[in-house]
This record gives sequence, C-alpha cells and structure tokens, in this order.
Amino acid sequence: MRGVMRGVFWFLRENQHWLIVGEGHCPLLGWDQLSDWEGDGLIAMVNSKDQLKMLLNANVPVLNTGSRFMHQDLPSVVTDNMAIGRMAAEHLLACGLERFLFAGEMRWKNERLRRDGFAEAVQAAGHSVETLSVPMHEYTTTDASVRYYPDMARLATGLQAMPKPIGVFAPNSVIAHAVVDAAQDADYLVPDQIAVLGVNDDPIICESTSPPLSAVAQPSEKIGLEAARRLDQLMRGNKIKEQHLLLPPLGVVARRSTDMMAVDDPVVAASLRFIRDHAQRPIDVIDVAEKVGLSRRSLETKFARMIGRTPAKEIRRVRIERAKKLLAETTDPITHIVFATGFNSRQVFSSIFHRETGLTPTAFRRQFQMDVLES
Repeated sequence: MRGVMRGVFWFLRENQHWLIVGEGHCPLLGWDQLSDWEGDGLIAMVNSKDQLKMLLNANVPVLNTGSRFMHQDLPSVVTDNMAIGRMAAEHLLACGLERFLFAGEMRWKNERLRRDGFAEAVQAAGHSVETLSVPMHEYTTTDASVRYYPDMARLATGLQAMPKPIGVFAPNSVIAHAVVDAAQDADYLVPDQIAVLGVNDDPIICESTSPPLSAVAQPSEKIGLEAARRLDQLMRGNKIKEQHLLLPPLGVVARRSTDMMAVDDPVVAASLRFIRDHAQRPIDVIDVAEKVGLSRRSLETKFARMIGRTPAKEIRRVRIERAKKLLAETTDPITHIVFATGFNSRQVFSSIFHRETGLTPTAFRRQFQMDVLES
C-alpha cells in the first residue's frame, strides 16, 4: 500500500489540480468514514466483501489496486497473478529444487491464480506441486480494516509431511514469514531443507524474518501511478481503455531464505557455489571448470543434465539477478553496477540485461525508484 501511495504522489507532482485528503499522519480515509466523505474520486485496495460493496455503492469514480477482490464494474490496476506464480517457480527451480509446495489460504482468486502460475511453470520443468491449504484466523476491526494470521499448527503438520529439500511458495509474505517460523519450530533448516519465497517485498516483514525472506516484488509505484491516471480520466468524464490493467511483477528480491543449491551432484553443487560467490568478478566457464577439476565439456554436460542450462548461462543469470537487486535497492550509478556484477562493459551489460528482462537498466530501476535519473 505504501508503494501504491508513492505512485499516486508521483502523479500529483505533475497534476497540481489534485488534492489528496485523508485522516491522521498519512492521507488515508478510514472505511468507516467512507459514507460521509465528500470528494471526487477514490483509489482503494479492496480486502473484503464489505469493502467491495461500499465501493460499488460509492457515488464517485473508483479505482481498485488490490487483486483479492476484483469486480466487472470496478476498474482495477493490479499485478498479473499468473505471472507472479511463474516468476516464483523460475526462482525456486534455479535453486536446483525438484519438490515444491504452495502454502496458501486458497479462498481468494488471486491466491489461486498465483498457485496456478506456479504449478504451470514447475510442471513445464518436469516436476509437480503439492498444495497446502492454510486456514487464516481473521477478524475485522472497528474501522472495517481486516487483520489475519495463519494457522501455525496446520503449517507445521503440512511441512512435516513433505520430503526434503523442498521449495515453498506462499502467496504473500505474511504467510511466507509464518512458513519460516513453522519450519524452524519443527527444527528444519531454512533454506537448506526448506527454501521459502513470498510475495510483496515489504522490508518490515521480509527483513525482520530470520533468515531474511525472499519475495516477488510487485510494481506498487507503477500501480499507483496508473490508477491515478485512470481515475483522473474517469473524473473528467472520459472512458478508459481497459477495465482491468494487469502489470507484470518486477522480479524476485532474493534474500537468505532461498539461498541454497539443491543438487545431488557434488561437482555441480560446488560449481554453483563458486559461481554464486564469485560472479561479481570477471570469471568465465574455464575458471569454474578449473575450480572443480573438470574439463569445460564435462562440466557443461553435467550442468545440462542436472540443472538444464549451461555454466555460462548460470553465470549470466546470477549476475543479472545481482544487478536487479542493486538497481532496485540502491542509487549507485549504473556504471558502478556494471563492474560490481562482473561485467566489463556497460554496453554489453545493457544489451544482456535488456535481452533477459525486456527493460533497460534505467527503466527497470524506475519501476522501484520512480524519480531516479539516468546515471
């Protein structure tokens, strides 16, 4: 929600005819105040049926920025949930895992879509996904806000029943945080036995988890910006092209909870560790082969059989993932990032980054830091 608000504020910078109002220390309107509120338009994140009903009965244009409750009569700007699931699968598959679990409440369509995208990508790689339905204890506060927490006993039972090592994907970081806690309460090692990945890169949750939690990052700022643009059109009496705009997720912010290599072959495992630990240097496939005592051809054959890609592609993948993290989380000049991730040319880096992500490094960074300038 904070990211969505930042995107709305970005729109406000160049559209001074807007006035954003709310109560308290930030411009938020309590749900219990909605019936008495007088204004021209609303941007909301719907999390309950009661909230959806309120917005459908509002007498002003409304834009929804949450994918839990979407309605044909309520325009929405949200992340593509199937794409979130596919991105999660790609990240856990890259860890060398062959067993996977989706742990979620399964009540909401957005969770089911994330599970479906996850299962689709895992199955395409020749594996299968188990689903663990996790009940949520939920209550509504006096201002109509919803609070919930997962059933820890159900999580613990489900994790104990699964063979290890396993990759667990949860549809949000709250549940993923609970998965880590349940795993550790049962004396499982995270990430060595259970790698855990959530959604929503909220540092308050992800950095406070022990170990820190990897998460699929949503384009929150862009959601807010696009919602503001569309709401502005509706308030002017104009029509918008798409009732529901689906934006791609930004990427996986990798932290310790998925920092593992589940590969049975000790040579491949050692090679992957070497690449992970030294990719910021200008290493190549020969360096990796010499480190593990194999010929280049033998190493490439093992990689193709064990993880389905060449050592060169793995080096490039690790470098690009590190570049994404630096672009998203720092304001370091791009030239510095080029050399900090093992590339020796900005032109080569930019070309590979664009080929792998579909975006220039500056465009990728702008999704996280919308006021960043080219550097």
